[in-house]
Amino acid sequence: MSLKLAGVVLLLAAAVSPHAAGQTWDNSGNHLLQGTCYFREVIWVVGFNNGDLNQAVALYGNITFDGNGNYTISNAQLANGAQGTIQNFSFTGTYSISASGYARRTAPPETGAATNK
Repeated sequence: MSLKLAGVVLLLAAAVSPHAAGQTWDNSGNHLLQGTCYFREVIWVVGFNNGDLNQAVALYGNITFDGNGNYTISNAQLANGAQGTIQNFSFTGTYSISASGYARRTAPPETGAATNK
């Protein structure tokens, strides 16, 4: 009987114990990323009706990280396959690097969301 009672007490203790708080994003590694790099980002947009390629966009140029969580895209080109155009592009955004090495950044408006690497 005492074993059964111990199991019930353990189950009740687990049920009423406070839940662990959700993890927050850590940016303690921001200082590890500094300087200018060349980058290229390719975006494929799939059509809704039959899954064919609806649009292709390529963004390439220089990206500069300041070591404090900010970055600037400069001297970049935005190539739009659907329009057949290439235009100059610049953007300023934020990034964070966690102690585990994971990184995330705000994306240019063409991609519409934050990206994780």
